Order: sequence, then C-alpha cells, then structure tokens
Amino acid sequence: MSENGIILIGPIGAGKSTIGKLLSKRLNMPQCSIDKYRWGYYEEMGYDNEYAQRLKSEEDINLNKHLIDQKSNYELAKHIVYTDGSEPEDTALEVLAKIYSE
Repeated sequence: MSENGIILIGPIGAGKSTIGKLLSKRLNMPQCSIDKYRWGYYEEMGYDNEYAQRLKSEEDINLNKHLIDQKSNYELAKHIVYTDGSEPEDTALEVLAKIYSE
C-alpha cells in the first residue's frame, strides 16, 4: 500500500465518504472527506447548483458523466473500482484486495 494513503475519486453519491470511513477503520488510518468543503469550492469556481439541477431535470443530463469519462482519471489511477450496484463493505474489500495485490 502507498505510504501516502488512499485517495478516492468519483462522482457525487458514489460512496467515497462511506467507503473512506470503512477503509479508515480497517486500516487504522485517518480519514478526511472534502464533503463539507465541496459546495464552497464549487461556488468559488462559479458552479451554479440550481442551474445544474434545472438542466438535469429538463434535459435528463447525467451531470457525473464528465467525471466518469475524464481521461485523466484513467491515466492517474493506480486502481479503478466501480461502486454501482455494490454494497460499501464489498467495495471497501475490493479496494483492499487491489491495494494488497500490488
């Protein structure tokens, strides 16, 4: 496992904070979530949540698609784990299995 820890990235609602807490507990490592800072950061860069939600409902747009399809995620990631359809505990175990198989 990396000496620097584990960084979980993904779209809103993917389970990063939940999985981070599970990994933190299993590995006895500190856990830091940026959830409480997210909206301030988004506001700083001009993100308009009301507009995004209106656009999503009017045009059925997947607002997380840009993150999922972002080329840099695949270039920078050491491991990719998909959470869709998985329980958080199962995903945490999959992350650990990938890390310890390095």
